[in-house]
Amino acid sequence: MNDQVDGMVEGKEEMLSTNFEEILERLRHASLSTSDRQLADILGIDRQNITAAKKKKRIPPNWIIKIGEQFGVSFDWLVYGTGAMHRGDEREESRGGSESLEARSGSKEESRRPVKPEILREVIIGVEQFMEARNVILAHEKKAELILVLYEMFLASGEVESDILNRYLRLVA
Repeated sequence: MNDQVDGMVEGKEEMLSTNFEEILERLRHASLSTSDRQLADILGIDRQNITAAKKKKRIPPNWIIKIGEQFGVSFDWLVYGTGAMHRGDEREESRGGSESLEARSGSKEESRRPVKPEILREVIIGVEQFMEARNVILAHEKKAELILVLYEMFLASGEVESDILNRYLRLVA
């Protein structure tokens, strides 16, 4: 799947745990980078891409996916600051948010399911490309919920089927 995703995840000031600066800081912390240049090198991008993201206050989803996969960091921790930082590390307490993944998902069992990054990546890219092509704008919470519902649906089958993904996305447009 294409690594160049035009779609973005945008933080809002009133949503403290999904604030742009906090997400960027968690990306740096997870990757052990102390500068834009180090983070850019880890992400395999030019430093100017980080500068552009800062100006727009928007983080490309593929940055989150890449850091999560490369360093074994939970996507929930990177985006929301909740749950354990590292996947499978249940000893670590929630950071940056009062509600844990367990509390949001409703059960311990659901929060321990392993993430399939390839399916998550395809769903995020599919949603972002669909929305951009049709100039569809969703509130961040709605987009996150849409991605989660589609991810869980395709997780059961083990693969993302483009025609089914597009059929569901047309319902949103």
